[in-house]
Amino acid sequence: MAVSSIVETVSGCAGNFGNRSAGGRFIDKQSPLEQKFGAEVLKASAGIKRSDANEIAKVLIPKYEDKLKHLQIGKSFTECYDLKTLTPVKEWQEIYDRVCKEIEDLGISRL
Repeated sequence: MAVSSIVETVSGCAGNFGNRSAGGRFIDKQSPLEQKFGAEVLKASAGIKRSDANEIAKVLIPKYEDKLKHLQIGKSFTECYDLKTLTPVKEWQEIYDRVCKEIEDLGISRL
């Protein structure tokens, strides 16, 4: 998701469908945290040069390219969130924080 959001933003894309695990083929397999991440990356990518976005893509794409042939179903809301507090469970929050740090380290400032 991060790569497509960055590339779409720097290329002037007027719209974005957001995160969709397995291309949106499965019901209830995404969470608000994924959508938040996507929105943050889109906004933070505004103003970076295409050449910089290309370098970021060269780093990120090899990390998941081989997984594109196999559907990544994802997890349901009830697996990712504490239903009493409506906050991400520890594991989900840690994944989000780790990926945000990785994106920051590549030059996309976290909002």
